[in-house]
Amino acid sequence: MPDNDITDLLQRSAISFTGTVERLAVSNVPELATVDDHTGVVLVDRVLHSPPAFAHLAGTQVTVQFAADADLPAVGQRFAFFANGLAFGGGLAVTEVGRLAASEAEPHIANAAATGAAEPFSDLRRGLKSNRLREHAAGAAAVVTGTVASLRRAGPRRASEHDPEWWVATLDVRHVERGQLPAGEIEVLYPNSHDVRWHDRPKPAAGQSGVWILHQTDGAAAELAPYQLADADDYQPLQELENLRAQTGSAS
Repeated sequence: MPDNDITDLLQRSAISFTGTVERLAVSNVPELATVDDHTGVVLVDRVLHSPPAFAHLAGTQVTVQFAADADLPAVGQRFAFFANGLAFGGGLAVTEVGRLAASEAEPHIANAAATGAAEPFSDLRRGLKSNRLREHAAGAAAVVTGTVASLRRAGPRRASEHDPEWWVATLDVRHVERGQLPAGEIEVLYPNSHDVRWHDRPKPAAGQSGVWILHQTDGAAAELAPYQLADADDYQPLQELENLRAQTGSAS
């Protein structure tokens, strides 16, 4: 399978692993409500990519809800499975988005062993991250480099469950990579709350330098600052500028 097909599977899955089908029409996860002839138990021999919580599944059994539009695998067959989480409790159940012969993953496994990469698909996943960052930056109002000159609270806190706790960072902009704003100081709104709704938004620190991906502030919040940090990717280390520049074709 070409790398572009593996990339497509990586885009659609949160976890992949090589494993052998041990049983069919059964589950080892009590929390899984439905078990049918496309449910099976797979013994994992290697995790190819996953969230940190599931990086140590090798040697354990995972229940797989096999894709309805794919051939049902036979007991004893070994594949590289690409999947998303379905149920977790007494064990892990996943729903398959695709599979390939385990041999198709072997070159990536060998390359990871030779280079010391953390995962067999590290290079492909870095490429995906770069593409996502490129697309994200392309939709922003501005991309700048600069240093946080000061921070201040933007109005009183509100007594609500998901109060964003708006703060304003004054950025000393050194370089405008894209967008229509001059170099110099600019105010940028961000949520200082660590509530689940806001926890992954950048929280600027005084003196912090980097690449800032800025979005136009809409609605009532626009009275607080003209731009905002609206996504987890809106702060990047300075070394990412060359990557963004190469991806977008920008000139310095």
